[in-house]
Amino acid sequence: MVSHSDDDVAMQELKSGVVSLLIPTPNATNEIGYNRDRFLLNPSLVTEEQLRMFRFLGILLGVAVRTKKPLDLYLAPPVWKQLAGMALTSDDLEEVCRLKSFNG
Repeated sequence: MVSHSDDDVAMQELKSGVVSLLIPTPNATNEIGYNRDRFLLNPSLVTEEQLRMFRFLGILLGVAVRTKKPLDLYLAPPVWKQLAGMALTSDDLEEVCRLKSFNG
């Protein structure tokens, strides 16, 4: 059984980069725009082991939703849209990457 403090440690490790599943939004990196306190899934992780780690993260998210015990994990809105099977728009991308609108 995972205790509440274990959840907190796991979320801190995800947000700090100890576990590289999540990356800060480009807005956070560039200190511009919205969602600077949010995270995206790291698209460069593609090995079988890394994909298993993503699957485990998905299980944690599912358990949190089902038990109504939110995790201290701030995923960017486009991540939630993709998890819900919704298409992303250019506005969604601008929410996490403000420079995209300036670069065309």
